[in-house]
Amino acid sequence: MDSRNSPVDNLVLPLTKFSGGEVWLKDEDGTVPQSLEQVEVMGKAASIPTDKLIFNAKETLRCTLPWTGRRLVAELSLVGGSSDSDCASPRTNVGEPLDESSFEAIRDNYTSAKLTVQELELKFREEEKLGRMYPTTFATLAAEHGEGRVRVAAMGAVAKPDGTVRPLHDGTHGVRVNNGIHLVNQTATPGPAEVAHVVSSAKRSREAAFGISADVTAAHRLVKHRRKDHPLMACKADASSSVVWVNTVGTFGLSVASFWWSRLFGIVGRTVARALLQEWFYQLCYVDDMHGVFTGRQKFRNLVMWFVLYLALGTPFSFKKFKGGFKVPFVGYELGYAATVAWFRTDAKCSDGFVVIAGWELSDDTFSSRWFSLRLSPKDAPYLFDEKEKSQWASGSAELLATLAALHAFGYLSASVDRTLLDIECVADTDNQGNSRLLKKGSSTKWPLMLVNMQLSDLLLRASLKLLLNWRPRSENQHADDLTNEVFTSFSSEHRIDLRYADLPLALLHQLWETKESFDEARRAQAALAADASGHSLRKRKAEKTPW
Repeated sequence: MDSRNSPVDNLVLPLTKFSGGEVWLKDEDGTVPQSLEQVEVMGKAASIPTDKLIFNAKETLRCTLPWTGRRLVAELSLVGGSSDSDCASPRTNVGEPLDESSFEAIRDNYTSAKLTVQELELKFREEEKLGRMYPTTFATLAAEHGEGRVRVAAMGAVAKPDGTVRPLHDGTHGVRVNNGIHLVNQTATPGPAEVAHVVSSAKRSREAAFGISADVTAAHRLVKHRRKDHPLMACKADASSSVVWVNTVGTFGLSVASFWWSRLFGIVGRTVARALLQEWFYQLCYVDDMHGVFTGRQKFRNLVMWFVLYLALGTPFSFKKFKGGFKVPFVGYELGYAATVAWFRTDAKCSDGFVVIAGWELSDDTFSSRWFSLRLSPKDAPYLFDEKEKSQWASGSAELLATLAALHAFGYLSASVDRTLLDIECVADTDNQGNSRLLKKGSSTKWPLMLVNMQLSDLLLRASLKLLLNWRPRSENQHADDLTNEVFTSFSSEHRIDLRYADLPLALLHQLWETKESFDEARRAQAALAADASGHSLRKRKAEKTPW
């Protein structure tokens, strides 16, 4: 059963010849049993005739029986909700309330339309040639549909730079057409989360992605309305004329325009997606703005197929608005697919008296890769050493510091305040599993890992950067390990980045470290004062403590 389907019956049409493959429909009076969840249920086997098979998918449990040959069928269904677009029926609108006004079957045009009568007349005649409007009179419409069903809406007009105008049909005030429309289904549109997911997925594919953005011309005017609704979409170019212009398609100013366009174009988009089978691509549609992104060796072939399929299905693109490349605009965002994913590997070596952090940027071979290797002393990074200048205990912190150093060395920490740019993703490989989990968790109370993590988080936020830290086995991170051992034979000195500890952006880390040192110093001074006052150290020997 499809509980979200409309009560309207489903239609199944066979597209190929095959044997068997009947649709089993639950029926208590049927003679064909099926085992459903270990329970035998009776039903009937409905063969699919060459003309059509019709059944109620909303209320009928069903399945497909075995077949031989190639079974390909088309199934048409309607998503739950009202399929009636009768705008005159008295219904309550859902969502934001519309302005209430006194009913007027014939509404006078607004000033903007009265000042552009000739331009509106020219626009309407162009629409007539395309089959989207036709001229008539009020009496003719009333004779065919009834006088009480004819609504002549007020028109407004917005001037365009090319001298033409955009007609604005007021379906709310006076004629109250919008007030009588009840849309029981919401229209889903892609938002920031969906756009971010597309960009993120394209980057995680580790392939060079190519994006394209397009615009559909007069999208809402591509939906045809039934003839009984035509009198509800009437208007005038010249308010003083007896000529009434009737819309036969979706009209900007009626609340059903975007709803039916999304339904129509949803069918087109799903058809294109199905034709591309298992090829990797994403497509988004926001009203009449489209965006597609393709990766892999065949990305340009798939892009051309995608484009040709839309054209074959009759999509009227505005070719002058096409944008394509590795950085393309889409509904206010600038989506970047090229050189925004950083792949590098890092490692750290902790020993007595020194720490070495190193990393290299992935490329075709290590000799063409940028790399760095930086030795740190207790004077440079005291937070990585204990009182005996041993650092092995701070290996996790040192490796996270190596990741931070790589982000800085390879130039990915430049701050960005451009709000139209989505977060850039940076992918790093490390052989420390704890740090990869730390990035997912987002916090730590371990010392000094907490310091390094806070500094790194601050830098990532300022740079609009998203860091994905993947764990790799140590055996798969050999080149980074060689760099920490100061073995540079696999790398070219020409591509070495001259990096010093003082160059790293660690102002917050140093501030936190100094605060911690000040606190420890104050605590030691307080303990010393207390000891001097009592003549005894606050830390008693075990023998001096009071017995139980």
